[in-house]
Amino acid sequence: MSTLLGKRWVYQLLITVLLLVGTVSFIVPFGAAVGVLVAAVGVMLGVVVGLATARARLSALPTLAVAAAAHVLLAPLLLPDVDHNLHGVYTVLSATVTVWRDALALPLPLTAFSGMTVLPWLTGLTGGVLATRAVAADRLHLAGFVVLGAAAIGVAWGAADTPLPAASGATLMAGVLGMWALAAQRGRRERVAEALEDSDSGIATAARRGVARAGVLLTVIALAVAIAAPAAPHARTVLRDLFTPPLDLTEYATPLSLVRTLETELASTTLMEVSGMPEGARIRIAALDSYDGLSASIGQGSSTGPHFQHIGEGTPLAAMDAAATADATGAVDAVNTATVSFTLDDYTYPWVPTVANALSITPSGTRADAIADSLFYDSFSSTGIVTARLATGDVLTETIAIPDTPSDSDLAGLSLANVELGSVEDVPAAVQALARSLVAPSRSR
Repeated sequence: MSTLLGKRWVYQLLITVLLLVGTVSFIVPFGAAVGVLVAAVGVMLGVVVGLATARARLSALPTLAVAAAAHVLLAPLLLPDVDHNLHGVYTVLSATVTVWRDALALPLPLTAFSGMTVLPWLTGLTGGVLATRAVAADRLHLAGFVVLGAAAIGVAWGAADTPLPAASGATLMAGVLGMWALAAQRGRRERVAEALEDSDSGIATAARRGVARAGVLLTVIALAVAIAAPAAPHARTVLRDLFTPPLDLTEYATPLSLVRTLETELASTTLMEVSGMPEGARIRIAALDSYDGLSASIGQGSSTGPHFQHIGEGTPLAAMDAAATADATGAVDAVNTATVSFTLDDYTYPWVPTVANALSITPSGTRADAIADSLFYDSFSSTGIVTARLATGDVLTETIAIPDTPSDSDLAGLSLANVELGSVEDVPAAVQALARSLVAPSRSR
């Protein structure tokens, strides 16, 4: 009996280490170590809950109740992006249901939004409890699948690009296969000993040989993976690639109609006060790149992926645009930044006024929370929208990048950027001819 308990402790230690290794997959969705740390704390708490409930011989439902109580009571105290009060308890309870959807709809990194650490926390806690109870029940195959499933959640809710996917996957697989091989070898040894009713030393020798063979096999597999890893693709299809945020722009008046209103009915009205604008900069309401023969709009069918995404504090807005612009024009990366503040007066529309090369948008004022909860941004067209609409008194603070001004000699060797636009249909031939003449090659720009 003592030998069996000793082996279970070895398996428990191995399972715990593998669960902690699997938390590395949460680096990508959170863009920082906070995802790994929260998941690791969840794993350790789950192991403690699993060991305690196994020792008390609790069944499935009481174990679930203990784990749920630990989740609700400790998460508001331990999670860094949750208030440490009753409101934090409400956030944890709500995020337990919604975080699985929100983590796919929100842009990375998830650290820009509150309550998102519930995802790695709950994954680690659940994995720790399930794997520990599986080890206590001597169901090591199930424990191995729990380890792989917990790591798969971090991958599936992450991004397509991830560091060292083959190495991390090989480490987990080698550990799980090694544990299964040891468990299988132990089972065969016990069955043979029971059949012979003898503890012949030959059985122990055969067992050691079996373990050695399993170790050699796993070493060969690990070496094969290490050799093949550099040639393996480091991109994968994840769940967010299949998920489109549910924002329907047809529910809002087109920005083009807003321009007509601004130029007629509100021509003499003070709409906003702006401070910090760089010299020569312009305010952008929206960029329209699609036309269906009747009206212009913001294209949503481009192959560049989802457009409008819910953004939060710290979400990089211009990363995609800056990279595309630098690649297309050869411009030097922006190094200077400026802060522009918009204090809205009679501007009560959903479309967000922005400045070119915006890096972040931070709302303030009495409606700051309402704006933050409904703020979407399209990095493809550099257009923002607040589904709750803006109102008098709202304040938007934007950090913008000020690009270096290229010289005339630098501009002479550049060509027009190859920008993918939205769909354009039913355009008169005269308009097509005018458009071609405007973008035709020329010696001067």
